[in-house]
Amino acid sequence: MKSAIVPGAIFCGLAILVGAGMRNVEPTQTVAVAEATELPERAHKEHVIYASGATATIRKEADGHFWTTAYVNSMPVRFMVDTGATSVVLTASDARSLGVDPDDLPRRATVMTANGKVDAGVVTLGSVRVEGITAEAVDAVVMDDTLQHSLLGMSFLNEFSHWEATRETIVIRR
Repeated sequence: MKSAIVPGAIFCGLAILVGAGMRNVEPTQTVAVAEATELPERAHKEHVIYASGATATIRKEADGHFWTTAYVNSMPVRFMVDTGATSVVLTASDARSLGVDPDDLPRRATVMTANGKVDAGVVTLGSVRVEGITAEAVDAVVMDDTLQHSLLGMSFLNEFSHWEATRETIVIRR
């Protein structure tokens, strides 16, 4: 049985709200999101610590967010971990770096942001790895130039038997 802390807060600038789900999204379904103020651009220091063969610990950075580099289909992508996001969310730029053209994705979701409705492509990522843990066939949405940072959301975290968030760390266990 999987266990997780129920998302009660939005930890990022853009989050797909709890219960919006992306696995069986109908073409006309609207997925709600919330958008907070922009984060300043800055270099982020890696804070993932390999603790054992089946655990990753992600530490909070000075800006108050949890950042990690995940390997999507073996390609590095910088993510803000967001327990309030139902799905992994890729920026259009990160999607392109993975060989995914956002313009070629079938538009299967509409998201609501502070700036209005935005179409989002839905894609299944072959694998997403953070240090010693890997999830396969992870659902993600690709935002069209409306998102500054990719988000590592619940479609990744829920693939594991246990994860927990404290004030200083997020620990994920196989």
